[in-house]
Amino acid sequence: FIVSSRNGDTHLLKVSRDGQTIEPFAPSFSGEGEVYFAISKGKSGFPEGYIYVSSGNSIYKIDPTGNEVTLFSTPFEQMGLGYIAFDTVGSWGNLLYAVNFNGLLWSIDSEGNANLVLDLGNDLLPESIDFAPLDFGGYGGDMLIALEMDRKVIAISDEDPGQVTVLIEFVDESPERVLVIP
Repeated sequence: FIVSSRNGDTHLLKVSRDGQTIEPFAPSFSGEGEVYFAISKGKSGFPEGYIYVSSGNSIYKIDPTGNEVTLFSTPFEQMGLGYIAFDTVGSWGNLLYAVNFNGLLWSIDSEGNANLVLDLGNDLLPESIDFAPLDFGGYGGDMLIALEMDRKVIAISDEDPGQVTVLIEFVDESPERVLVIP
């Protein structure tokens, strides 16, 4: 997939395996600004292969063919979303998670119901979410979040979401993504 912006609207494109063909995916979807997407593995009631895309303050659900686009959830109407990701480890219930630009962290179930997990604080600009593998030492199963404006990557305990640990703090850089590579 490719996320493309044209005249202020964001569109999704798909690329053939050989890289020679690029065509619209979910042509009825038109996002605003930066969009993020997560693909369901088919756990906790989420249909397998469906794509969840953030745009503005909402998340849209797109079937694997790209023909059906529906509004799925609006966790917090007053603020746009910074990132979305599925719990790929299972320690957080295999749910969809989203962060608002103002630091609110939401869990979202397969029906689109959003529940506030934690308020990370304002002016931190959370930019990504990933999940530590279970064998990742004392942080196994924790949620990892990059805080761009705070210049930190944090770990949030799956056993106690109020327990936040700074994994790394940057002096001259701002982390935009945290990505676990097995």
